[in-house]
Amino acid sequence: MLGSYGALATLLFAAPQAPLAQPRMVLGGHAVAILVAILMDRVSEPAYGMAFIPKELAWGLAPALAITSMQMLGLTHPPAGAIVLVYLMEPLEIRQMGLFFYIPAYIGCFILVLCAIIINNAFSFRPAYPRFW
Repeated sequence: MLGSYGALATLLFAAPQAPLAQPRMVLGGHAVAILVAILMDRVSEPAYGMAFIPKELAWGLAPALAITSMQMLGLTHPPAGAIVLVYLMEPLEIRQMGLFFYIPAYIGCFILVLCAIIINNAFSFRPAYPRFW
């Protein structure tokens, strides 16, 4: 998850006024993206007994479906698109967590958003964050 958190931190601290960096986008985008990742894993992993599509195809389709879903719901967040691939590249033992993968993913998101709120609002030379929820 380090790659997606690096991109998230860049948005939160270097461009806190950007619409895609607002808390609703961060948390909602990650929720949608992780759900898409779990669904794509379930239809492409032979260990679950129902590999309808090859894993390689799932790796290509999953970010596209996550981005499309986020846009349709108005929750577009670029680092959330990366977490889809992070999830799909994890070992099977991690992917078998399924919906429990939300816990570590959301803890990281909450910590970064909380830090952005504190740091961006603590100094007068920093833009206020969040701009909207």
